Amino acid sequence: MASQFYLQIITPERTFYQGEVESVIIPTVGGQMGILKGNAPLITVLQSGEVKIKKDGKWHYAANSDGFAEVAPDKVVLFCQTIFWPDEMEMEQLKEKERHQREEMEYARDQKAYTLAKVSLMRTLAKLSVKKEHPHDAMLDD
Repeated sequence: MASQFYLQIITPERTFYQGEVESVIIPTVGGQMGILKGNAPLITVLQSGEVKIKKDGKWHYAANSDGFAEVAPDKVVLFCQTIFWPDEMEMEQLKEKERHQREEMEYARDQKAYTLAKVSLMRTLAKLSVKKEHPHDAMLDD
């Protein structure tokens, strides 16, 4: 059995996940970062994308928004604005949201409106990507 560490994923609304895992791969502004037990301590910024969690030899996937990660040798805490399992997301709603956000970017009145629409679009695209790649991945058991 692979060496495990404690992973906790928190949003403002809920504790998304907490439990022992073998590995986690997170999307950072510098690219994908893989974390194993014994990792050097660090704090890093998360960008919208896909969080990959390995538990009991199987990979599980979730779509996250921006946030940050605190890494210690035996514990990782991810703080995300939002994060969802693929089975929590509806494909048609995501496609409609993407269309709407692209229109908001196209017709933005100023740089602030454009940036807000772009950030929202990036979150939606991350969700769509995870949903398309792993449509039936469900919540991990704690």
